[in-house]
Amino acid sequence: MQTYQKPHQVSPQRAQSPTKPLQLLECDEEEADRIQLKNDLVKLAFEGEFSLPFDYRDLPSGRILDVGCGPGSWCIDLSTKYPRIQVIGVDSDDMFPSKRNLPSNCQLLVCNVLDGLKEFPEASFDVIHIRFMVLSFTTTQYPQVVKDCWRLLKPGGYIEILETDLTVHSPGPITMKLNEEMHEVSISRGLNPRRQTDKLSELIPSDAINRQVKYRSIPIGVWGGRIGVLCRDDMINMLTKFQPAVQDYYKRENNSEAKVAFNQNINTVLREMDQYKSFSNYYFYTAQKPFEQSPPSSTAPSISSSRRQHFAPSFNFKS
Repeated sequence: MQTYQKPHQVSPQRAQSPTKPLQLLECDEEEADRIQLKNDLVKLAFEGEFSLPFDYRDLPSGRILDVGCGPGSWCIDLSTKYPRIQVIGVDSDDMFPSKRNLPSNCQLLVCNVLDGLKEFPEASFDVIHIRFMVLSFTTTQYPQVVKDCWRLLKPGGYIEILETDLTVHSPGPITMKLNEEMHEVSISRGLNPRRQTDKLSELIPSDAINRQVKYRSIPIGVWGGRIGVLCRDDMINMLTKFQPAVQDYYKRENNSEAKVAFNQNINTVLREMDQYKSFSNYYFYTAQKPFEQSPPSSTAPSISSSRRQHFAPSFNFKS
């Protein structure tokens, strides 16, 4: 599988629009690295488990759209593995690798999806992929994006959404404090990761068929082996990059003493994640656009009922 090669410098190019996805996390090389790390985590934790009910090899001329593709890691992986399909990734920011490093069947475009994805004709994609956008789309924007994606799907095409509620379950006291501050700031910006993962099934039009909801807990910390370390690093990175917004929201000073205190808190969080066996939850939702003569499906399954109780996962760790 081709390895993502980051550009020497993240381009400042950004899709021009009066309405843009929110940017709580600065778009820079560090953010591109974080997204790549998240891609590695997903591949290690979910490959073969969170997948659509067909083989991409059965789509020899298929067209796939990745909404909010970031540096294009998922697009590059998919287009490398299946060279006969066309994969298009769109993002409002250009953090893409050089075009010469992309497979010939992969295209990454600067495009503000909040403008309605008018660049593409209706019913032109077999699969539309959305991943980890709860910090980019507000609670009102996300449903509109899905509605636009549904319009672009061919009859019989699939939409897949992978999200996390960005909550550290079974946290220690300092971990809980930093995590709750992150959520409070998100809500103040019109974002709500917990609510949006609860309501994923409600984003899809009622006529969708073959709806499927999957849910899995992933360990955070050394106690969870390699997967746990990747998840820990992602969460620590997230908490750290949130700090400017947190300081602004709570009117805190950004001085050397504050930085020392935060670093001490992070060291405590690292210990708490193993002491309390912390974990996070991921949700995978898929639905198929009905064929033109297919009747509407019954009521969509509810994610809410599946996440009322959370249990720390048990894994067979590799040494």
